[in-house]
Amino acid sequence: LTLYWSSQFFHNNTYFISNGEFRIRPAGTTTNKFVIGSNGDLTTQGDIYLTGGGTIEAPSSSGSENLLLNAAGGIHLRIDSNGNSGDDQEFKIMKHTNSTVFRVNEAGGVYCLGNTGVGIDGPSFRFHVYHPQTNVVARFESGDSQVWIDLHDNNSGNYGCLVGHDSTHDFVVANDAVTKMLMIR
Repeated sequence: LTLYWSSQFFHNNTYFISNGEFRIRPAGTTTNKFVIGSNGDLTTQGDIYLTGGGTIEAPSSSGSENLLLNAAGGIHLRIDSNGNSGDDQEFKIMKHTNSTVFRVNEAGGVYCLGNTGVGIDGPSFRFHVYHPQTNVVARFESGDSQVWIDLHDNNSGNYGCLVGHDSTHDFVVANDAVTKMLMIR
């Protein structure tokens, strides 16, 4: 379908204008509800409803989400910003409108509701790593002379039990005060 126009005219609620833009606005108003610009950009005031369910939604009145895609069935993809660089810029996948399933903030921090699997579907634990052919499935690496994994209960203070490796010992266990209790060369 090709639509050509050479001058302004108004018909029902559709307004064509000669500068190469196509606009739709309610009769008797100057508020454009839908615009196709001469450069091909599409602007809409309001949501876009997709055949078969789902929407592409405009930012909320608070302006917190810059883009919200809703799939039929209530799964949402949302990119958030409060409009200030450096404040709460986030990428979210949500179940319904207020339950975050997965989130990445602008600092690279990641939040995941439920278990996270690497190399496995349906992980059994909060963090589950699997590879069908290798025995070394994870690496924790530090840039200095020692590395630790903190086995930490939420009441443990700064540290729980530290399990690690340093430049003189192959295996080290330390307490919550980082006092080395067991060292194996």
